[in-house]
Amino acid sequence: MAPEHRRRGRARGVALFAADFTTYLVLIGGLCVLPGLWLKGLCAVLTGFTVGRLFGLAHDAAHDNLTSSTRLNRWIARAAFLPALTPLTSWVIDHHTRHHAHLRIRGKDTTWPPLSLAEYRARGVWRRGWYRFLRTPVGTGFYWVFEYWLPYLFWPRRIAVGRRWAAFRTDRLVVCGFVAGLWAGMTVLERATGDLTGAAPLPPPALLLFGVIVPFFVWATVSGVIDFITHTHPGAVWFADRAGRSPRDTLRNTPHIIMPFGTNRLFHNFFDHTAHHVDPRIPLHHLPAAQAELAAAVGEEMTAERFTAAYLLRLFRRCRLYDFDRHLWQDYDGRPTTDPQPVPGR
Repeated sequence: MAPEHRRRGRARGVALFAADFTTYLVLIGGLCVLPGLWLKGLCAVLTGFTVGRLFGLAHDAAHDNLTSSTRLNRWIARAAFLPALTPLTSWVIDHHTRHHAHLRIRGKDTTWPPLSLAEYRARGVWRRGWYRFLRTPVGTGFYWVFEYWLPYLFWPRRIAVGRRWAAFRTDRLVVCGFVAGLWAGMTVLERATGDLTGAAPLPPPALLLFGVIVPFFVWATVSGVIDFITHTHPGAVWFADRAGRSPRDTLRNTPHIIMPFGTNRLFHNFFDHTAHHVDPRIPLHHLPAAQAELAAAVGEEMTAERFTAAYLLRLFRRCRLYDFDRHLWQDYDGRPTTDPQPVPGR
């Protein structure tokens, strides 16, 4: 793709971060001072979507392309990840060295890996039920929290982090300190403004629920859906190992999701995801142009889908288990739901 797509600037990235973090703080303040549980709940849900916007900026900054300064990118990434309770060090290890480097390779890529029929049948009834629940629209938040965030980002094994364990522990302590500081600040703000607003104060556990847990789970649900639709497709190919994998498989393994009503911009152009995987150096504001150039260059080789609720349900229905030998998707009884995908050399 054209080199100009990789141009970085400082002002745009800083402005986006400042705007989104300010919005986040305003919404947190709103749920402290506004009267009525429904207004507080609305602020909590909107905060969750703002956490998603901040996460998108952190994702770009961690790739060192949000601004032209590597040091500034690191600090923005660390700060923008805080509302999503994500330590920067573990994110870089998992997202850069596993997901990008080993896209759709079993045992390496941690983004929505499917089970084979044999692996599914070897599980007990409760673990099979859990797997089936996760691969539903209501299960995406639970997938993000318990199958991804907890084991890979917040509480990874020391062997997986390796020599960066000390840096990871520091980042995790910063996340915990952020939660403690946010909780204390919300408590102080609510008590200080209670007489002025007339709002009934919430007990501290409820403040933690509205200010941290609900926004986090809203974001986890949204993130689970986004990761699923941008990395799963009936024509996508998973590999048992690197043999037979081609760099051009990125074109079918990261579908371009065409979002309605301009919502791609709401999520900082994240759904132009094929271009991002082809060249992670492209900043988010150049992704639409890069995606259009890529589509013109490769044509039908790149997968593109329009997002609708029906499409999401169809995707969950067709992409349940994976046959790593025949390269096709199956249902829970082992019946194929897609045609075998061609894999050169196999």
